[in-house]
Amino acid sequence: MKIEKLTLTNFRGVVHRSLVFHPGINLIVGVNGVGKTSILDALRVMLAHALQMFAKTPRFGTEFQTNDVMRGADEMTAELMFSCHGDGPYTYLVKKSLLTHVNNPQGSLRNQTTENPDIRELRRSDQPEAVLESGPKAFKDLDNQPLGLHFSVRRAHPSDEISKVGRSTNPGYFRAFYTERGLRIKDLVEWLRVKEQIALEAPNGNSSRQKTSVLEAITAMLPELSNWRLEGGTLWVTKQVSRQRIDTNSPTKDLHTVTEPMSLQVEELSDGERSLVVLGFDIARRLAQLNPKDPNPTINGQGVVLIDEIDLHLHPQWQRRIVASLTTAFPNLQFIVTSHSPQVIGETPAGRAVLLSEDGGFDVLDESLGRDSGWILRHVMDTPERNERLQAGLDEIDRLMEDGELETARGIVTALRAEFGDDKELIGANAAIDRWEVLGDEMDSERQ
Repeated sequence: MKIEKLTLTNFRGVVHRSLVFHPGINLIVGVNGVGKTSILDALRVMLAHALQMFAKTPRFGTEFQTNDVMRGADEMTAELMFSCHGDGPYTYLVKKSLLTHVNNPQGSLRNQTTENPDIRELRRSDQPEAVLESGPKAFKDLDNQPLGLHFSVRRAHPSDEISKVGRSTNPGYFRAFYTERGLRIKDLVEWLRVKEQIALEAPNGNSSRQKTSVLEAITAMLPELSNWRLEGGTLWVTKQVSRQRIDTNSPTKDLHTVTEPMSLQVEELSDGERSLVVLGFDIARRLAQLNPKDPNPTINGQGVVLIDEIDLHLHPQWQRRIVASLTTAFPNLQFIVTSHSPQVIGETPAGRAVLLSEDGGFDVLDESLGRDSGWILRHVMDTPERNERLQAGLDEIDRLMEDGELETARGIVTALRAEFGDDKELIGANAAIDRWEVLGDEMDSERQ
């Protein structure tokens, strides 16, 4: 399944917005309040509805609410263009109206409120006159089913709950669009335990290969973690860590940084590491469940994954690599994610990131890939890359130097270094003042 286009009208704070999506990574960028999460919420509802018409899924219970209708409007509309199993494109339309208030209807002493039913229409995009009840019925009987999955910011909240799935429900769809789904390490432990038991009985069977595929996907996302293993019901992993060691053979007892393996329980990993482990595992496990006969489901499995604030709890170094990690581990998935991290923006391919503006428009970012964070802050996010007081001080230093007031300029440099430390621009300004003073002394000597 691939999403091609989403069009929203009178949805929350959006008067009208239409976004085009591509295979692979799609990044939605913008300051707080411009509607990044709202777009992802609309995609969550529309994707859940589309899956129910094309795959053997449970009822997800994801619906638009009357408070999704923009204030002052009577109805909102959402239109999704998508394809499934290579077939399409299809267009799915939802109209949500406000409640209808009737004053003293005939035979009643009280006002009444009725809820207008949602209008839902599925069509082939090339045959807009024919409304369909669902997608091709044969799609629901295929061995390989498309993944649809949503991660809210709640994904980082720990949970001790173990998922309980009904027999009639494909576990790959269990709570796939549930916004309160938290971080459940026990799901990973239980899934690996079952797979290991099956693999012991059939070491060359599909279950063993699927387990390997899932762990390889997580390793692709976190290459410093390896040797995943269950010991007494606890999940352990080996992490490469840097340590400082004293070289006892050196007469000066020099300190050296060495990289060593360390065994850790998954619960002992950092918040960012655990968040990535569960994110990668949740995607990989569901792909295995939805593609039960595929020995390499993480590579071959298809579908759409929505992630709100993809940089959540991640160190800036990991923010830079998360886009490449996801698309490498799951090359046939489409990711639609939000972020306001310059590191994430700088690693997103040209044309795959859109910058939302407060006036309802957006810009496609064609020059962000490979740019440093300072450039992204300045040219994309319209945000100073430096502290405003420091920048104002640097500007004042430049002005004073141009006017020849070198001692005053040096005093400002000294004051700013006391507050902000040895910023490279301050060090450079100090050196420039030194050069100007030397040059001035030389010119005075020549005049004498």
